[in-house]
Amino acid sequence: MLKLLRGTASPAPVRILVLHDCAVAADRLTRELARGGTSLLSQRVNSEAGFLQAVRAFGPDLVLAAATLANFSARTALQLLQTQRPGTPVILIVETLDDEMAVGCLRAGAENVVLESNLGRLGPALQRALSVRQPLRRLSRRQLQVLRLVTEGLTSKEVAARFGLSVKTVESHRSSGMRRLGLADVTELVRYAVRVGLIPQTGRMVPDMKGASGRRVAASTHQNPLQVADD
Repeated sequence: MLKLLRGTASPAPVRILVLHDCAVAADRLTRELARGGTSLLSQRVNSEAGFLQAVRAFGPDLVLAAATLANFSARTALQLLQTQRPGTPVILIVETLDDEMAVGCLRAGAENVVLESNLGRLGPALQRALSVRQPLRRLSRRQLQVLRLVTEGLTSKEVAARFGLSVKTVESHRSSGMRRLGLADVTELVRYAVRVGLIPQTGRMVPDMKGASGRRVAASTHQNPLQVADD
């Protein structure tokens, strides 16, 4: 069920998908955001099937996910988002901080971790997540597809073969997309892609500007892997 909550700071509602077993706890999260001034349209799911359907039909701007669910994990949700709606930020909601779990999810692409005891940090975390991804709205669907494959280490020739395009067309999409993002080279592109969750925070073979060779970009291109919104 969709719920519309009006805040004061955002005229256009933010579409928030809440992955949580408990409806009361999910309502607490969205009402906290509304009290902080965020206008939002929310939907709650608690299963993999429901999550997939909501990602495709609801098209969330952001996902709030309980760290542990009975039948579906936040890690699995992150993996599904990578293929279904790349770049969608995920903020984990946890009762207590488990370093291993938090680092694992952040490296898999989660945006941040917020403690249930400090939900006042949820609004600022949401605003940071949406702000850093704002440039993605300037990209066409094809530009986004091409840039994702470039960050995964594919050459222009390999990307062209994947989509049945000419190499020249692929290079045009790549250069136009990077220009719209304000990025100077592929290394900056990879850093940004990891930062916004287009690719997981793992080492990648990154092609040079000619797309002919590669070098390893370490996971440290991301934010501090334990940047938790609890201060």
